[in-house]
Amino acid sequence: HQIDAAIVRLLKKQKSLSHADLVQQLGAELCFGPSVSDVKQRVESLLQREYIGRDERDPNLYHYVS
Repeated sequence: HQIDAAIVRLLKKQKSLSHADLVQQLGAELCFGPSVSDVKQRVESLLQREYIGRDERDPNLYHYVS
């Protein structure tokens, strides 16, 4: 749940982030370094629940959905 909350918090603040930037900022945001596979899994979950969205032209860019 901490990874989900951090992802939503970062995207809410910055409106959009690339996957690489998101992983990098999550490492700085959280006291533990989440693995890339954990981040990918949580991103997919948030996409399914429509908390965040994927850019139509660039699949590596995520947007906060309000």
